Amino acid sequence: MSWLFSQALVEEYSAATCSDGAPYAQLNVMPTLHQSTIDSLKYRESLQAVLVAGGIATNVIPDEVVITASYRFAPNKVVDEAVKYICDYLNQFLDETAGYRSEVIDAVEAAPPGIANDLIKNVISNSAGIKPKLGWTDVAFFSKLDIPAINFGPGDASLAHSKEEFVTESALNNVYSVIHESII
Repeated sequence: MSWLFSQALVEEYSAATCSDGAPYAQLNVMPTLHQSTIDSLKYRESLQAVLVAGGIATNVIPDEVVITASYRFAPNKVVDEAVKYICDYLNQFLDETAGYRSEVIDAVEAAPPGIANDLIKNVISNSAGIKPKLGWTDVAFFSKLDIPAINFGPGDASLAHSKEEFVTESALNNVYSVIHESII
């Protein structure tokens, strides 16, 4: 579920009402997510339900529902801080005596922007600009090894991993040109 869709869902259902006109349960129970500016790039944290599983039929209350959430945080926060922040937030809604719990199944550091590197500066100056990437990619792996890296490619990142994702031939040609101009 993309952030754009999640936000639209929150806005739509936050205004939902019961038949008697009383407000229905708010869907927007998100924590106050931080925004950080690092190397002039503005990062926005996000918390998204990325997988929901449970139930055996449409007329049976499920005995278990599992919600997998993705918390994406800026590179100025380390994993331990992020885990504590999101677990503290989620645990306030969970009654462990009733069997509800939260569990961290994966956590990796966010990659700082590598824009001080000369080659990366060339890519940035030859492209249409730079935006922060929120979410884990191999850039975090390279960053951990002190190898400067950036996410660079065609397409609209806000559509990534959605059925609306696409890339035009002209965008591919543009990326090729930027890489060629930056390296040669």
